[in-house]
Amino acid sequence: MLENAEYIKAEELLDQTQKLYDEGAIFCTASCVDLGNEFEVIYHYNLENGLQMKHLRLKIDKNETVPSISNIYLCASLIENEMQELYQLKLSKIAIDFSGGFLVTKETPKSYMIKAPDYKLIPVERLTAPCQRACPAGIDVSRYVRLCGEGNYDAALAVIKQAMPFPGILGRVCLAPCESACRQGKCGEAISIKQLKRAAYEYGHYTDTATAKPTGKKVAVVGSGPAGLAAAYFLTKKGHKVTVFEALPKAGGYMRVGIPEYALPRQILDAEIENVAKLGVEFKLGTAVNSLSSLKEMGFDATLLALGANQGVRRSNIIAAFSGATDVFKKFGLAVENINGSNVLKVDDDTLSTSQEGVFACGDAVNGPTSVIHAVASGKKAAASIDKYLGSAGKWVYENIVAHEPVSRDTFLERIFPKSKPLSVKYDIKQAKERNEETAGYSREVAAAEGKRCWRCDLEE
Repeated sequence: MLENAEYIKAEELLDQTQKLYDEGAIFCTASCVDLGNEFEVIYHYNLENGLQMKHLRLKIDKNETVPSISNIYLCASLIENEMQELYQLKLSKIAIDFSGGFLVTKETPKSYMIKAPDYKLIPVERLTAPCQRACPAGIDVSRYVRLCGEGNYDAALAVIKQAMPFPGILGRVCLAPCESACRQGKCGEAISIKQLKRAAYEYGHYTDTATAKPTGKKVAVVGSGPAGLAAAYFLTKKGHKVTVFEALPKAGGYMRVGIPEYALPRQILDAEIENVAKLGVEFKLGTAVNSLSSLKEMGFDATLLALGANQGVRRSNIIAAFSGATDVFKKFGLAVENINGSNVLKVDDDTLSTSQEGVFACGDAVNGPTSVIHAVASGKKAAASIDKYLGSAGKWVYENIVAHEPVSRDTFLERIFPKSKPLSVKYDIKQAKERNEETAGYSREVAAAEGKRCWRCDLEE
């Protein structure tokens, strides 16, 4: 419900608008709703340097004419032309009248704007929201945030897993560049996206399955850090047989040996790795790879090197790497280059292929020490290149996730009135203590409330 909204008659509109103009009000926009036999037109103004809003509302018969306010606020002629064309709303004396040609011109012959009759929801175009653009793994952030807001954690988890296989891990140690890009944070508090990813993992249920028919191709992944695990996950999804070689006795790479357990509980890490194994990925632990030729002799059609670089950063969400990697690269006869003080493999920027046929590299081996989410994104990119090298499309086919997702008609107003975080944020302290975690996750109720704060920047309304 709009606050500070005043119902007026059509003949009062110009006087009321002139009064607001004299008081220094800024015209923001106007909206029109088809009520069947009449229209409701609402004009939105900004008062007191953005600290307060004022709304003038009028309900008129469809045959009634509304006086244009564009001779007071010239910019209003744009939205008035839009309402005139979409709704056939009768407006008099528009300062700049396009006479029905505002949305359709010679340069733009097709209009994508659709009138919504009688409050019925219409299909909307999905856009790429800033949070998704900022995510290295390309997760459909705004969609899973919205699903969390609906309390549909199953669907939220499914959306995450389409693009990134480790929500339990990243819900704890991600750098969350998506939160820095969140538009809500520009005038308030950004959505706690990382916490919602964690909530989807904790409260949602999703069963991973291999989605493609077996190709008969075999891929060796050397290294079981986040990059190698992500690549193994996606390659298996494409029907390839993947074997992961890890020199350490347990899989996980630096996530296991470098991130403290209070930041990343080992039962969470183990569960995420087990999900990869359940897809059909074979793990050879305590097994060092001494030569690339030995992998070819074992019948592997492609090899992915997901080893660490030679230097690391000691932080819980940054991956350090073991120092012997450079020697391994040279032993394999691969070209090495120094980037920002780290000796890394020289690869093709687009395909991540090395100087040897059928050998690819990703993660620290290519970029130097980086974050878990960037390593996962690198592994995903390498998997796409290997999939294409093995004769497939090199593209991911995501499953159709059917879920109720309401579309707000008041998005503009919600952006004018930023929603604050819940005053009483409830964390699942018991769960955190059981795992000896430093930081607790949101309760179901708080996660849903946080998800509802999303502005839905991905929806074209």
